[in-house]
Amino acid sequence: MGGIAILVIHNIVCLVINFFYLRAIKNTISNFFTYEKYKINDDKLYYEKELKLFKKIFCFRKFEINLFDISDISILPPKEFYNDK
Repeated sequence: MGGIAILVIHNIVCLVINFFYLRAIKNTISNFFTYEKYKINDDKLYYEKELKLFKKIFCFRKFEINLFDISDISILPPKEFYNDK
């Protein structure tokens, strides 16, 4: 019985360590290997956050804003910084 309890505790500890390891990898990829593109075309602002990985481009975020709808820069959403704690 004692050996099984140690094995269960060991597996739980490994799962917790792997969870934090995978979260660190995800944060590294999304924060350091992505780039942002802005384009103005036909009176619209286009924003894309992309990741180029293994010669493929993955789009994380994409939106467009009509420039005539913007009366003040403060109505635009602030740049968000994600802090996973």
